[in-house]
Amino acid sequence: VFQDALRRQLDQLALHAELIIGRRRIMRISNHRIVGFEVRLENLAEDSSLILQEVGLGGRRKMGCGFFNPLPKPVWPCQILSGQILSGK
Repeated sequence: VFQDALRRQLDQLALHAELIIGRRRIMRISNHRIVGFEVRLENLAEDSSLILQEVGLGGRRKMGCGFFNPLPKPVWPCQILSGQILSGK
């Protein structure tokens, strides 16, 4: 249900990315419990990322509970063995 709602929001914004839902998270504010989920978007274009940071996803977007953490480019063992990481290639 949550994933379907996020997919609809991405579609409405015409943003294309692979949507991955992670662990459930609970945040407490005073006596209120707010439940959310880790969300990861892969293969999101740079311009789409800026739109998403401005507009947000999910409910309660005005609360500012999300944060953006760009993942580094994956490093494969063969790159380390061949010296590509050290040489910057």
